[in-house]
Amino acid sequence: MTMSLPQFITQLCESGLLTTEEITAFLENLSDASPSVDDLTKQLIEHKRLSLFQAQMICEGKGKKLLLGNYLIRDRIGSGGMGDVFLAEHRRMERLVALKTLPTNMTKNDQSIRRFHQEVKAAARLTHPNIVTAYDADEAGGTHFLVMEYVPGQDLSAYVKSQGQFSVEHALTIILQAATGLKYAHEQGIIHRDIKPSNMLLDNTGTIKILDMGLARIDAIGEDQPGTALTQSGSMMGTVDFMSPEQAASTHAADYRSDIYSLGCSFYFLVTGKVVYNGPSIISRILAHREHPIPSLCTSLAEIPSDVDIVYQKMIAKCPEDRFQNMQEVINAITNCELMQTELSSPILQKPLDVRQLESLPSDFVLNSSEGTAFQQITQEYNRTGKWGWILTAIASASLLLLAGIVFKSETPAGTIVLEIDQPELAGAVVNVDGQQKLTLKTGTSLERITIPADSQFHSLEVSQKGYETFKKQFILKPDREESVRIRLKPLTIAENQSHSETENYALEFDGKSSAVELPSLKYDGTHPFTLEAFIRPQIPENEYTIAVALMMGAVNFRVAVSNKNSDTRFMLTTDIKAGKHVRLISDPCVRPVKAYHVAAIYDGKAIWLYLNGKQVQNPVEKYNEKNEYVPSKDAISLDLIYPTALFQIGRTSRTALINHRFRGLIDEMRFSNIVRYTSNFTPAKRLKTDAHTMALYHFDAVGSDILKDSSGNGHDGRIIDARWVKVDDELNVINPGNN
Repeated sequence: MTMSLPQFITQLCESGLLTTEEITAFLENLSDASPSVDDLTKQLIEHKRLSLFQAQMICEGKGKKLLLGNYLIRDRIGSGGMGDVFLAEHRRMERLVALKTLPTNMTKNDQSIRRFHQEVKAAARLTHPNIVTAYDADEAGGTHFLVMEYVPGQDLSAYVKSQGQFSVEHALTIILQAATGLKYAHEQGIIHRDIKPSNMLLDNTGTIKILDMGLARIDAIGEDQPGTALTQSGSMMGTVDFMSPEQAASTHAADYRSDIYSLGCSFYFLVTGKVVYNGPSIISRILAHREHPIPSLCTSLAEIPSDVDIVYQKMIAKCPEDRFQNMQEVINAITNCELMQTELSSPILQKPLDVRQLESLPSDFVLNSSEGTAFQQITQEYNRTGKWGWILTAIASASLLLLAGIVFKSETPAGTIVLEIDQPELAGAVVNVDGQQKLTLKTGTSLERITIPADSQFHSLEVSQKGYETFKKQFILKPDREESVRIRLKPLTIAENQSHSETENYALEFDGKSSAVELPSLKYDGTHPFTLEAFIRPQIPENEYTIAVALMMGAVNFRVAVSNKNSDTRFMLTTDIKAGKHVRLISDPCVRPVKAYHVAAIYDGKAIWLYLNGKQVQNPVEKYNEKNEYVPSKDAISLDLIYPTALFQIGRTSRTALINHRFRGLIDEMRFSNIVRYTSNFTPAKRLKTDAHTMALYHFDAVGSDILKDSSGNGHDGRIIDARWVKVDDELNVINPGNN
């Protein structure tokens, strides 16, 4: 039966989404005084007054179901063996949450309901950065539901299936984070019992969060009743591939070591893209876990170090007594692996995510998965650097965060930053560390000490005062050490009117080893034209290939590179538009000696162009074919598979690549634009300007700072890592190199 307009409006009012007054006002603003239900629905969706899901529910006469207690349902964002999941909003607090409704078979009697609330109460006590927080559990209209932290992210199972396996070291960081969260849960007396890739979420900061903590035991209630334990295909089908032999025999017999087994099986999946034991049926796979020899990773992957294989095999030993006996032992074993002694990288994958497969999703939290609850969103890269060992201290420090502030226990390694202030005008200035206000300066002449975690990761310091430029600095603290910072703020009247000196120009010098600049907030998703331009003077050793600027995520990338083969220095624009499909545009050899070049790399939605000093490179675009040869190609190029939160890097490929092709030379004046800047030969301006199409602009003028300031006004400041400020002339020759 087709719903009439009055019926639709009645349903809309009863849903609680809009009041009668709001609906009346909306109707009065429509050009059509008597719209159809379809037209009104479209208008409400276009004006973001309703989601598509809400509109569908109202049209089906189910508007009342959009309100569960204090929570207003916005969208259905997934389902699995543990129930449906919705994106919801608390009506009074206006906080977005993930709301999971439980299946009736899990709450069909008083005993099950009591068990549900007991388990949720225990899980809600877990406050840890690697565990999704449970906020609330309630019942409304006969529907029992769990309210959880809403975390935009993607579960590791979906991640690997869409993009390919992780590199070994990145998988180790993931397992290390999960082990740290599980160690905390185990110390609180909670065993997960359902650890698997689809229950580990990679959030939009690169942090691993464990899902459904404590709910596996609720799901196990049905084991006491015949015929239920192995018939929940949505849950069990995705679980047996990561389940320990003793847990398969009896869930009640599983202890902490069962979680260790499941975590080891998850590691195997992350690095191979396969489960440890395969088989045609659930029973055959259960028996394989119990009886088949443990497959060595060294036979599957040549790059697996032997010490990593030993750790993995001990994690999934058949007998619990032969495994690590607790998560601390797992953590110690992983951190002692040789790979963990190298520089920390972010978890970039080896194959691209097909973003087009995600466009039809109504939300970014949960998808239906054969392995239960699955999460899917375009996430940001790990925005951290340092040594592998920082993960433990960073997570340990973060786990002490309280809602009312930050409390650091005495056992937490700590350091002190000392602010040296001798500027009377700064009385009343606000000091923030990592985005949180720490103190207000009482006078402008003092020494102020702030104690923060010494966790080997970068911290940010900001001192702000009205009428002055904000002072910014990034630093790393070591335990029981003091870091002194001299604070001096520049009045805005001077900063705004200070003109660029034509006689004093500066650039960043990259050493080809550790130098880089990260642009953490500048994003490009490949769906619109793009121009990247900069003044670059390479100093590339013989027979080397380096990256000047790169945007990459997995196998999809956009890079400006420089090579020096047989004393021929060439610029090139390269891109991998999907796994195994490499395209490049390479210049003729540069005139020697090689000086500064204005390089403009352009993508117009179908093709790539390259300009050197304003002249278009006329060589054909080449693609890499199946015969491992570069051949001319006129195929259309599409970059829309670029992961939308891929991180721009200056001076290197990424923070993750084992072969990083770091740049050696100087870079100055860089601009990113969302249009095709040049369509014919031109004369490059010595100093680039910002306009409505500028995504970011860097003049490289902030001498001595570790922040590369974005002069476009868009706030995309970069973080300088080990690059050196040098005074240069117009050809980027270093002036008085010993004095820089």
